[in-house]
Amino acid sequence: MLKSLFARASSFALITALTLTALAATPSVTLVSNDPAADARKPVIALERGGSGVYVAWLETVGGVYHAFVKRWDGKAWVRLGGALNRDLKFNSFDIALDLDKQNRPVVAWTERSNISDGKVSGPGKLYAARWDGKAWQQLGDSPSKRPSSASDLPVMKLDPQGNPVMAWNELSPDFNGNSVFVDRWDGKRWLEVDRGSLSSDVSSASRSMDLAVTSTGEPMLAWSRQLFDPKRGTLDFNVFVGPFGGVTWNRVGGSLNINPERYAGSPALKLDARDRPVVAFTEASSGFDVFVKRSTGSSWALLGDTVNGRTGLANSPRLALDINGNPTVAWLENAGSIKVFVKRWDGKMWQPLGGFLNVDPKSYVESSSLALDVNGNPVVVWSEEITRTQRRVYSKRWNGKAWIGL
Repeated sequence: MLKSLFARASSFALITALTLTALAATPSVTLVSNDPAADARKPVIALERGGSGVYVAWLETVGGVYHAFVKRWDGKAWVRLGGALNRDLKFNSFDIALDLDKQNRPVVAWTERSNISDGKVSGPGKLYAARWDGKAWQQLGDSPSKRPSSASDLPVMKLDPQGNPVMAWNELSPDFNGNSVFVDRWDGKRWLEVDRGSLSSDVSSASRSMDLAVTSTGEPMLAWSRQLFDPKRGTLDFNVFVGPFGGVTWNRVGGSLNINPERYAGSPALKLDARDRPVVAFTEASSGFDVFVKRSTGSSWALLGDTVNGRTGLANSPRLALDINGNPTVAWLENAGSIKVFVKRWDGKMWQPLGGFLNVDPKSYVESSSLALDVNGNPVVVWSEEITRTQRRVYSKRWNGKAWIGL
């Protein structure tokens, strides 16, 4: 047994050393996370308007606890903005969201949960937000979370034209058997309620899948996945909808986005073009799972080409960005021997691949990714990639017009 354990430890040390050596010798990728030996996950990216700065927020273990961090790429190196954002350094951060205001100052939202509660993996926790003032993180009031005994998670956030965040998030009941969706807006002094739970549903990942955008006039628009019910046929599958808040609940503009309303669709990624028309990437079950993109025409939804992934049936978790002409670029995860991250761009007629997969190791698994476009419309991607079964690192690459390279 001791020989076996020693062999495993030696093997891990050798693999880690080789990986770090290969990374240092490979200028085609940039390591983002702090400690190469820690577990880093769930990165989100934002790019400066008209600048070269790249911001990444992510979660990383420190002493076995996940802390939330933010870094800025200044053109030569990553510069960390302050320390961990956690209000309580003993609590795990579970999710994180990021956006930049017109002065390119980052605003971050994140969740924290107590580590153990009644035998569960995690207990109750709250959602927080903070703004970087150039020197330190300034907290935006207290937590907007509604229920002290619930677990807040999966926040999505966008800034309005005044630079104030609008946030949507989920809250799981104490027994983790119920879920409610809330939306609040920061007015500069306090959190104001927009919607208190009109989209409450079960706790499956499908029903909690959503994204948020804010129009040029400051109105929030939501994309969500909701299981339908027909009085004659009973419970149906999940459909994706998009729309603004109507005062009581969210309007379903143009109806369901599903290619086939009888099949599951979820994981929507939402962006608005220059005319505030929504463009949505989402996953739908067909022969497996494929990624589709639709654009709103005002009264209906127009499908852009066929599937982004070429009907492989192995795609999920799309991320979406629009260039100045409103043309989408999509990053997604695909089971291609291992979970890999790919990127394609819509050229007006078809989906054009941008190189091959981005993984550092072709045999490794990617957990999540995030995508943004630079001033030239070229994508920059961050992702969390498995090193071992219990450890991941956060990497970044940018497309230079011909190949994927490091920052």
